[in-house]
Amino acid sequence: SALNISAGGALLAVRRYLKRSSQVSVEIPSAPLPQLGAAPHFVRSVRARVIRVTHSAHGHLWALKFTPPLT
Repeated sequence: SALNISAGGALLAVRRYLKRSSQVSVEIPSAPLPQLGAAPHFVRSVRARVIRVTHSAHGHLWALKFTPPLT
């Protein structure tokens, strides 16, 4: 689950463990545009690097850095 997304990266709550510096691909769905009504579903796939992993009883928090940043 995405907890925070910005142009430079994201904070995700996940159950899977990854080491710091791992490379991942993240799919970010776009919000539908109101004027289109039943708009097609658009998904943007971005590459990211795990820069921090925090462990908890319920899973892990991954701090990701997008490479390159979103525009």
